[in-house]
Amino acid sequence: MYKVGILDDQPFVREGLRAIIDWQSLDCELAGEWETAVAAVREMERIRPDILISDIVMPGMDGLALMDMLNRMGIRSKVIFLSAHRNFEYAQRAIELGAVEYLVKPTDPNAVVRAVLKCIQRIEAERREPKPAPRAPEQEAELEMLSLLLHKNAPGSSRFDPRLHYAVMALKLERTPQDAGALEQSVELLRRKLKLEIAPVCLSIMDKVIAVVALADEEALRRQAIEWAEEMQFWHRQLLDMSVSVAVSTVCRGTERLHRQYAETLQLLEKTFYYGNESILTAGEYEPLREEADGGGDKAQSRPEGDRAERLLAAIRQAEEEKAALMLDEWFEQFVRDRIGPYEIKFEVCKWILHAAAFLPPESDREAWDKHAQSVLAMDSLAEIKERVRQIAMLMMEPFRKGLTSHHRQIIHQAEQFVQRNFRNPDTSLMALAEHVHLSANYVSRLIKRNVGKTFTEWLNEYRMEEAKKLLRIPHCKSYRVAEQVGIPDARYFSQLFRKYTGMTPTEYKNQFRKV
Repeated sequence: MYKVGILDDQPFVREGLRAIIDWQSLDCELAGEWETAVAAVREMERIRPDILISDIVMPGMDGLALMDMLNRMGIRSKVIFLSAHRNFEYAQRAIELGAVEYLVKPTDPNAVVRAVLKCIQRIEAERREPKPAPRAPEQEAELEMLSLLLHKNAPGSSRFDPRLHYAVMALKLERTPQDAGALEQSVELLRRKLKLEIAPVCLSIMDKVIAVVALADEEALRRQAIEWAEEMQFWHRQLLDMSVSVAVSTVCRGTERLHRQYAETLQLLEKTFYYGNESILTAGEYEPLREEADGGGDKAQSRPEGDRAERLLAAIRQAEEEKAALMLDEWFEQFVRDRIGPYEIKFEVCKWILHAAAFLPPESDREAWDKHAQSVLAMDSLAEIKERVRQIAMLMMEPFRKGLTSHHRQIIHQAEQFVQRNFRNPDTSLMALAEHVHLSANYVSRLIKRNVGKTFTEWLNEYRMEEAKKLLRIPHCKSYRVAEQVGIPDARYFSQLFRKYTGMTPTEYKNQFRKV
């Protein structure tokens, strides 16, 4: 009986393979079924399926990288790839790694059966062949270290000195396809460049590159690990044109805690979502995510609660770019302060985009907004998400901006008439104008500033001074009377204001007309 594993992130694909193929007639049993490559790795060493039917493009780690990792772990499953991509590079790489078949979805069940039979033929042929030569010492060391890193209760090491201190360094490749080729380039680079007194072990696990370094002196290892991390970033930039983030674990004596140290680096690398690419993160320097620290806690304050969501939507409908930008800054700063997890942030942002899209004009393309929301799910950092949401908010403003142009002109015209009719009243104010046009004072203030280039008070005083100049040209007209007539009963303040706008006192201005 041959053991078969199925790996695909689409449930209907897994269900179809399970139901349509008569596995018993092929002398096969379904020994495992997984949605992600990470989940498969956890069980593959235990199950060791004879045949693996796998998708290629999946969240996290792709099928090609998984196959490369299984080869290095000594798990010689015969692999059949099912892919929705008619991609020559995928197929070529799959063949290089030893895949038995590359089938394109949707797949004829008979083609799957033929591929399974082809796998069985190869399995039987290999069983008749003599056993392969023993692995080289370097391969043995790598496999033993892989076991120590992945398994909590791995057997004691006979190869690594328990008197030494060890640190785990994990590298996350940025702006580079997470495929086996890029990972192997990175591993080889570290093997060549990390020339240490005690040889490090460098390997790739899933979509990360791992270097385990050791020294006799604990403090020296802790200090030098940071220097090595900086050098690793430099080597990748200069030699491979890659940017990397590096996580450095705590330093521990012996190999018993390597599994925990490895897990520590993976948790640290998750924080690149907040701190950005090309980060160096060390254990103890960063606070744990809230869900790690207290099981989740109350995260409601980080979400765009109803009031904030509605205010942000109102800013978009009024085409208030500055206000919307400030509100987005507040929202994302709150995410960082509360250390909300990446998936929850993406969910909240997508939910808000779809909510806001429902209030756009009827002619808006709903499918386009769905795609905009989905694009957020592929983002790798908080900075990317924030910039994308800012762009989406600007796009949402466009139809309102066009519709508001004539509306804004109308409000400015009303404000102008209000000033002309009420400048004589000392109580004329921005608040009075806002009540007159039935809008908020802040909104009217920003509108005047944007369209007139002045504050309301500057606009009002400028108009008053122009009227004062007309009155001062009349013979025998007293300055204090002019002040009262333009709505400034304090003659001294009127004189100061007049000088500010004209460069002379009311008397000096009046006298120049007498000379004429």
